[in-house]
Amino acid sequence: MANLPRGHLAARGTAKRPDLQSLRGFAILAVLFYHSGTPLFKAGYLGVDIFFVLSGYLITGLIVRDLDAGAFSFKEFYLRRAKRILPAAYVVFFITSLLVIRLSTSSDISSYSRQLWGAVTFTANIVLWRGTNYFDSAAESKPLLHTWSLSIEEQFYMLLPALLFCIPKKHRTGALLMLFSLSLALCMFLVGVRPAAAFYLLPTRMWELLTGALGTLPIWSTLKHRLPQSVGLLGLGITVGLACVPVEAQHPHYSALVACLGTLAVIKAELVWLSSGPIAKFLGFFGDISYSLYLIHWPALALARQVMVELPLPRIVTAAVITCAVILSWFLFRFVEDPIRRLPRIAPRLFATCVCVASFLVFAPLMFKAHRLLADRDEWPQLRRFNVGLSDKCDSSGQFEPSTDCRTVAQPTMVLWGDSYAMHLAQALKDSGGEPGFVQATRSACGPVLKLAKFDDRLYTASWAASCLGFNDSVLSYLASRSSIDTVVMASEFDYYLEDSALYLTENGVTGSKRKVFERQLEYTIRRLRSIGKKVVIIGPPPWAEFNIGACLERRAKGLVRLGVPDDCVIQKAQTERRTLRVRELLDDVSRSANVNTLWLDPVLCDGARCRVEIGSVALYSDREHLTRRGSAALGPLYGLSRRVREAAF
Repeated sequence: MANLPRGHLAARGTAKRPDLQSLRGFAILAVLFYHSGTPLFKAGYLGVDIFFVLSGYLITGLIVRDLDAGAFSFKEFYLRRAKRILPAAYVVFFITSLLVIRLSTSSDISSYSRQLWGAVTFTANIVLWRGTNYFDSAAESKPLLHTWSLSIEEQFYMLLPALLFCIPKKHRTGALLMLFSLSLALCMFLVGVRPAAAFYLLPTRMWELLTGALGTLPIWSTLKHRLPQSVGLLGLGITVGLACVPVEAQHPHYSALVACLGTLAVIKAELVWLSSGPIAKFLGFFGDISYSLYLIHWPALALARQVMVELPLPRIVTAAVITCAVILSWFLFRFVEDPIRRLPRIAPRLFATCVCVASFLVFAPLMFKAHRLLADRDEWPQLRRFNVGLSDKCDSSGQFEPSTDCRTVAQPTMVLWGDSYAMHLAQALKDSGGEPGFVQATRSACGPVLKLAKFDDRLYTASWAASCLGFNDSVLSYLASRSSIDTVVMASEFDYYLEDSALYLTENGVTGSKRKVFERQLEYTIRRLRSIGKKVVIIGPPPWAEFNIGACLERRAKGLVRLGVPDDCVIQKAQTERRTLRVRELLDDVSRSANVNTLWLDPVLCDGARCRVEIGSVALYSDREHLTRRGSAALGPLYGLSRRVREAAF
């Protein structure tokens, strides 16, 4: 999972503050090391928070100086920002688009088009908030995921000049402090209940930019604009220390607040050893190219992950990609970013025309590719679409409601209950022949276990976990009220409940991940189902691979480069057995203690040392372990799923 950087904004006067360039250089290096998997900066994502503070300080100072001198011009301000930001960004976007249409699958291209639209319109944070699970591993293969932070800054720049222009000078301090406090309070509240919103949206990240803005307030004149060197060194030490050791899962949270205040202390102390000497020279180099490096490094890593079919990148590959990114960043800075920034004033109409032409060029490769895909009637994006079962309505978000879209007959006699690993079995059960009808009771990441839900500080927050508990309780209530339903099919990955870092939310509060706790609750769930007269059977997860099987199959079909994976994309049986070992041990123990049968798909999918990923010409997998709708439909009759369920349930 990655927090992505953003930093540039060499504002007027930055050349007089080499210490700020050094600080910017440290920030981009922290993020770069984090993204490359280097253990040195385990919380290197705090680099983005440092960039936000720096940007807020520099831009607010620029605006305030011009306002107080009566020389501020909205047109000139936005023209300077555009001249500073757009040329380098558009060059990278254009080259990335060319690479995407050559290296990416049509499924990835479809996702990239939305990313590009968000990047060009500076709404990437909103696009990603609404359509991307940031902490999902698949996010690491999205070439423009990192532009969320650029969008936040540009949205801030759109609002800040008008805000400062409208506020009388004597009320400026109070207004900025109030906005800072409101934004910080909103962030601290939402990070626990809506972490994606807290991470992506301007109202919850604005306090970080305003931390820098507070450094421009008149109160600093009483300190002669500078803090003691010891205070700056303390702030730097704390910030560097926080970047090396992750202290909390939530972000932005207390560590971000401390890092931002530490950054402000460094800014106001004007540390001498960040201004001259070999360390300052080294960090200053990366500070100079930080914006270009920010733009380039993430698309380079993301495209490498696509070519490696989402396998963990080998260290030598990561090192090569990062080295190339640094070299290319210097060229982008030297021949695009810096020369255009230094150009004399450009006529606004001419610049607007150039922006329009550049925007068209950025999208041109995608439009050409889209035309080709439509002409070829490419079905892969639809084929690899996330399989939610009978209908999109079957991925519940609240209490279970037996929608007509989520059942195969008016009076079902069976319930398919579980998470996404139950969803992807719906077509297999429906098309396996002889099934008398079932209703789908499913919710993503919410396994069929009563009185227990997965809990963490990022995605599965306390409110989400409580909602999962409520969903499963509502499924039990539905089952108790339907005497016509005699069989319950329980399906889940189960493994995410057994991770060492997992937490559980139970009736007694939050508890650490312990297999016995989960095993006891699973047994309790089976007993409760039997107490209301239901037969029970469990279906284990399918064979699994370290790489993205669906992407591998699509890349093979398109003749695209794929490295580090078998030519035929098959799963090695030994690999999936290692991956599912603890789940098998768990379900074996539950089978004995609760007297319940567990069905596995391995007998029909695996033969000898390999497990198939296709049935005929039908792709079975959409990703590492989820079945496609067509694959599920083909698997059902081959496995005889309905018959096996009826025989195994008791």
